[in-house]
Amino acid sequence: MGEAPPLPPTLSRVHAPPTPSAPHALHSSEHAAAERDRPPPPRASGTDSKLHRPSRARCARRAAQAAAAALVLALCALVLLRSAWAVVGAFHWAERRVHRDSRWHMLLAFAAMLPFSLGAPIPIVHQAWAVAIGCFFRWKAFPILLASLAVGVPLPFAIGRKLARGGDSSTMEARLRAVAPRAVAYLSPLRKAISDKPIRSSFLLMWAPLPTSFLPLLLGLVMAPEDLSLLHFVLGALPSKLLHFACDVLVGLEAGSLAAALDAHDDFPGMDDLDDLEGLASSRRRARRIAIGVMALAVLFMLVMLRTMHTALRDLKATHEGHEDEKEHKKWREASSYFSPV
Repeated sequence: MGEAPPLPPTLSRVHAPPTPSAPHALHSSEHAAAERDRPPPPRASGTDSKLHRPSRARCARRAAQAAAAALVLALCALVLLRSAWAVVGAFHWAERRVHRDSRWHMLLAFAAMLPFSLGAPIPIVHQAWAVAIGCFFRWKAFPILLASLAVGVPLPFAIGRKLARGGDSSTMEARLRAVAPRAVAYLSPLRKAISDKPIRSSFLLMWAPLPTSFLPLLLGLVMAPEDLSLLHFVLGALPSKLLHFACDVLVGLEAGSLAAALDAHDDFPGMDDLDDLEGLASSRRRARRIAIGVMALAVLFMLVMLRTMHTALRDLKATHEGHEDEKEHKKWREASSYFSPV
């Protein structure tokens, strides 16, 4: 038997398997090697959460920071509580030793506030002092208040101006940005409002919720002499502070009258003129009305101050937008000048 006849050329080309070319075969081998070397996909067993989970050292550090913060907070609360008890004890100690008509005691009350008028950010001290002199000296506390504010208002402002004299405004802004970054955004509208109306702005700024002597020190640091002079600051800030602390003096006056009425005896030094309880009640009602009126004025002045700052910020924004439009228009005119008119 002979061999089978060969297939025709046409059929051999159809049924024969395709032979890959050399470049295609090289690409296929590289792809297969890459598939073999590829790492397997992560299993759905929480591997990603384990990778992003904080380490034990970081958790321990966070727990230590939280414990330290809680400890510091507890110590601050303890110090404040002890200080409150110490203030109450000192008040009761002075209550039986301060004579209302003694000029020496008035001078001591005036001198006691001088160390707190240097610009240190110490809150509540001036308010407690105003309540105390109102309780001890009654209506004679207002001359003491006026004399104390006449020294305590310009003195920290002058100290701040003296400290700022060695550096320029950019240095002061850099320091303020390091301490309070959000406060820097209010410097431009604050300067504009103060430079436009220095006396009115100084009057309104003294009602800001900051420590009494620290705010004049801050204004002396950040405000240039051409924007706010010492005279304009005193003309605006002194009446504002006098009106502010008059409320605290009246509260102390009313508290002293109530204490004397409840005691109903004259064993306090300088309390011999409080026998007329009917006149005492009338004085207490009058002091209460004045105190409520001063508190209402405080709220009103705070609202006016906020409105003034908002108006200054809006004007500054409009001026900035006007400058930007003018720059764009100038650029457009310079660009159009390169083209000759048709």
